[in-house]
Amino acid sequence: MKTKLPLPTPAAIDPAVPLYLLKILVSAAVFTIITELAKRNTALAALITALPLTTLLVLFWRQHQEHATPAQIADYLGLTLWYVLPSLALFIAMPWFLRHGWGFYPSLLAGSAITVALYVIEVRVLRAFGIKL
Repeated sequence: MKTKLPLPTPAAIDPAVPLYLLKILVSAAVFTIITELAKRNTALAALITALPLTTLLVLFWRQHQEHATPAQIADYLGLTLWYVLPSLALFIAMPWFLRHGWGFYPSLLAGSAITVALYVIEVRVLRAFGIKL
């Protein structure tokens, strides 16, 4: 005999769930808009992609939902800056590989490998100077 599980009542639903769903929907909408725009206007899509939209969304959610302190926001932004620097290698390497006959996936893999290697190097170099990421 199967037992029926009770349906959750509105009072039983965690109040954070609607905010998580909103985060997912907003993030999905941003990425969908950019990918659709790229079909029509590559330059505008690239410009929007280059904006720190992800960072801005995270800042908004951390402030609005988590009530992060100014120190927490500043720490997040400082660390983000350090992590952005090695990631720029992907935007240099991958187009070079693609323009030199590499396929998309090999270019993506090689560009990503270079980026990861630079992350590791950056962490080690900064650690030598007393900066811990």
